[in-house]
Amino acid sequence: MSKIKRNKRDGIFYLETIVDGKRRRRTLRTSDEKQAILLASSLLSGVNSPNSPTDDLSVMTYKNAVGSYMESKYSIRDVWNYKFEPSDASNKCIHFLLLKRFREFSNIEYMQDINYGILQDFLNDYQFNSYRPYSKKPMTISNKTLNKKIAILRVFLQYCLHRGWIKTNHAMTINRKEESTPDRKHFTDDEVKTLLKNSGKYSPFFELMIETGLRACDTWGLTQDNFPGGDTMKLKSQKNGKFHYLPISERAQEIVADMPHVFFPWSATR
Repeated sequence: MSKIKRNKRDGIFYLETIVDGKRRRRTLRTSDEKQAILLASSLLSGVNSPNSPTDDLSVMTYKNAVGSYMESKYSIRDVWNYKFEPSDASNKCIHFLLLKRFREFSNIEYMQDINYGILQDFLNDYQFNSYRPYSKKPMTISNKTLNKKIAILRVFLQYCLHRGWIKTNHAMTINRKEESTPDRKHFTDDEVKTLLKNSGKYSPFFELMIETGLRACDTWGLTQDNFPGGDTMKLKSQKNGKFHYLPISERAQEIVADMPHVFFPWSATR
């Protein structure tokens, strides 16, 4: 089943088809209804007209473009079958998960089908319908976080533009959201006592984060190898992949001394 529809944001027509139960969109790159009908007929009949939307472009699928981008930027081959760790908070994982979610949202098949309207609709949905890991309740992400996602899309589409797979980087025309700086607060002594009192077997996990200032994603995989000499922390950041060597407090040293080689084995079953 195929239908010609007009994008409400920019007035450009696109061809919508249902393939194997999935919706597919292909832009017709025109706001003229008669021309859109002719172009759609050409596509459905398999005949390229002089104004075919595939003219002047290498026909590149979205999945292959993402694969090429991830291999070029992060040296990951066959990223669609790559197994990221559940606790992976690296840029390579963040980039891929965003690009994967965009495809799931838009059902885009070819790079040339990406337009401003689809990108904007995706970002709107992303901001108000995101989920924390292992949570089914949607949350609203901050403008600052959304701006980071816009930056990722811009970089990816710029790569595709340079490769000749698209004519325009539509992400460059999306306005960044105004950011605000939240008020930062720290735990009071009483709040720390309440947290540790009610955290059960997870108490060392929370206390070590409080003592060292580590993110949860950097704490999950800690072992004794991360603490050479017992008074220094050797850490490879899950976010940027860099190593850091930091002194730790006396209380942190006591926690480390009482831990098994793998600090938190339960984290692997999250």
